[in-house]
Amino acid sequence: MPITREAPPEAPSPEVAKVDYLVDENGAPVELDEDEGLRITHDADQTVGAAGPTNAMRYVLFGVAVMAVVLIVMQIVSSQPG
Repeated sequence: MPITREAPPEAPSPEVAKVDYLVDENGAPVELDEDEGLRITHDADQTVGAAGPTNAMRYVLFGVAVMAVVLIVMQIVSSQPG
């Protein structure tokens, strides 16, 4: 009996949502033409503003790094061991 292999099933393609209008982060409607599609952007400042979760995490990490440098400098400058 010959062994046959079936092709793997194709992954379903994502469906595009049909909406009347989009809303921005301030709640204002964003008008789009019927034939205009959504574009993916990798620029977080333009999508969610400076206080978005991506930029907030950057600010937190920057603050932690600054505090670590300050504490290391204080430890090096102080004359007390350890």
